[in-house]
Amino acid sequence: MEIKCSLCRYEFKEGDTIYECQECKEIFCVDCIDEHIYEELEGFADECYEITNKVCEECGNCEETMYKCLDCDKILCKDCKEEHECDSEFEEIYNEVCKECECCEETLYECYFCENYLCSNCLNNHLIKNHKSGVKILKYGYKEYLKKKIIEGL
Repeated sequence: MEIKCSLCRYEFKEGDTIYECQECKEIFCVDCIDEHIYEELEGFADECYEITNKVCEECGNCEETMYKCLDCDKILCKDCKEEHECDSEFEEIYNEVCKECECCEETLYECYFCENYLCSNCLNNHLIKNHKSGVKILKYGYKEYLKKKIIEGL
């Protein structure tokens, strides 16, 4: 029996992990499941607001505290601020960080229910765990999934 990932068409084999989305009933490999969850979460737009943090214009880093050069208006991280050429003062700019893992990313989501800021990696688990919402995913081993399909009658 041929079993393939719904996105990349990877053919599963023994030893692989298979993820089944409970929203659409399609299956995904480990490389595609996060992309699928992100796409499904767009359907939960009423449950979260997208916010955009400032990132360093020199290196692309996102940190909780960023610095805006008052001379050239560039947004810089702490390291790039130290090497900046302008002889100007800096204004501190504060970014939001993920409530769960404390990372700082350019795009975070504010949960509609509790107003916490979350990264894309933590948002789905937060919605499921705290608000009985989100994209529910079941995880199977290859043999376990085959057995399930045989029992369901393919």
